[in-house]
Amino acid sequence: FLVRCWKPPRGSPGGDAAYSGERSRGVVVGAGEGGRVRVRAMVRDRNHHYHPVALLDDDPLKARLTIEGVRVRGTRGDLEAVAARYDADTLAIAMPSADASLIQDLSDRAAMALSLIHI
Repeated sequence: FLVRCWKPPRGSPGGDAAYSGERSRGVVVGAGEGGRVRVRAMVRDRNHHYHPVALLDDDPLKARLTIEGVRVRGTRGDLEAVAARYDADTLAIAMPSADASLIQDLSDRAAMALSLIHI
């Protein structure tokens, strides 16, 4: 019972499931508390326009983390490759403490690979 409450079942909206339907596929940068809140909202709200397919985080301790069925797939340096691999078209920055230089860096990296950026 505890595992069922903690981990979403296979085929649920989170992770690599083919659930997304008409929703945009998104890469979420930040696997901290902000990332948890963002991914949880994206997965649980069926009216949400975005489906999270991957997380990115520069913290090596979060490299094997999974949130709501969505795994950390690399660091911000891997943004282009992860976006291509998971056919993502949206970047969501879920880092409340991100400064302007970090946001600019992520925007520059996403400019070629993704069409929408949400902060």
